[in-house]
Amino acid sequence: MKIISQTQDQIRLKDGNTSGIITGLVLLVIGVLVLCLAIIIYHSGNDIIVSAIIFFFSFLALFKSSAITVTIDKKRNAIVYFKKRIIKTESQTYNVDAASRVEFRTYFQKFMGSRTTMPYQTLKYRAVIVLKDGNVIPLENEKFANNRRDGSNELTSNSQKELNIASLVANFINVPLQESEYPADSSI
Repeated sequence: MKIISQTQDQIRLKDGNTSGIITGLVLLVIGVLVLCLAIIIYHSGNDIIVSAIIFFFSFLALFKSSAITVTIDKKRNAIVYFKKRIIKTESQTYNVDAASRVEFRTYFQKFMGSRTTMPYQTLKYRAVIVLKDGNVIPLENEKFANNRRDGSNELTSNSQKELNIASLVANFINVPLQESEYPADSSI
C-alpha cells in the first residue's frame, strides 16, 4: 500500500499493480508455445503435463491479482473503494462518518517444516477500515511478510511501513488505530 496523493481534504491509497496480470499473460503464452511444440513436433506426454502446469499457474496469476484504490475525501464525506481484477471490477462508496476505526490485522501462519527444516511461521497482515455497522473496507491486499524460524513475532520493515500508513489514515479520518492479532485459522 502506498499513498498516491494527499491534500488537506483528500488522501488516495493504492495497493497492487498490473505485474500479476503481465506475469499471467507471459506464462499463458509460454504454456501455449510448450503445448504447440508438444503436440506438433515432439508428441510428448511430459510436455503436455508441463504446459498444463504452466496454464494453471498463469490462470492463477491472472485471476488472483488485483489492484485496490481507496480515496478518502473529507469534503464530500466519501470513502471510495475500487478493486480491479482482470475479470471483475468492484466499486463502492461509504461515508467517512461511518468509519469507527482503522485496524492493522496480523496473524502468524505456522508451518511444521520437514525432516530437514525447522518449523517456521509466516506473518500475514492487512490494513482495513472498520465501519460502525461492522463492514470492512480493505486498504490493501493480504500480504505475507516473512518466514520466521526463531519464533519471534516482530513486524518486518515492510509491515511496519504499512502500519505507519494505516496510522496516517486513522489520523486523517480522526478514528483510532487498532492493532489486532487474529488466530492462525482465520481470514484477515
